Amino acid sequence: EPFQSKEELQRYVNTGEGDIPIALDETLREIEPDELNKYKVCAAVVLKPALLGYANAIQFAKTALSYNMKPVISSSFESSIGTYILASIAAVIDDSIPVGLETISWFASDIIDDPLFIENSTISLDMYTSIFDKIDFSKLEEIHLG
Repeated sequence: EPFQSKEELQRYVNTGEGDIPIALDETLREIEPDELNKYKVCAAVVLKPALLGYANAIQFAKTALSYNMKPVISSSFESSIGTYILASIAAVIDDSIPVGLETISWFASDIIDDPLFIENSTISLDMYTSIFDKIDFSKLEEIHLG
């Protein structure tokens, strides 16, 4: 998002200034899916299910599509397992919409020995049908909150 605050974004939306298409990203954590009607001038919504919640992200995607906004699924630095799930969600929503999932290369290691492979900005989901069988649980640590 090119704005520092929700108020600046709302001012841009209300005035209709500019012909530059923008996408909502961080603002989505401050609004509900049914509030997207206030931002119809936006071209896309950048959905990070790990931050929004998976059910909420799906609702944002459905609502965005109803307003002709592109729902772009994006990673928040997930492992190969998380990235596989995000790619699957993106494929179900609309596999022609670009995604932002190529963060795996930032990790020194992954929780599977053969990390998800992204080639030419493409993930072949068929190659990873048994990805959950490849989890190395010794690399995971259980964390108790509260």
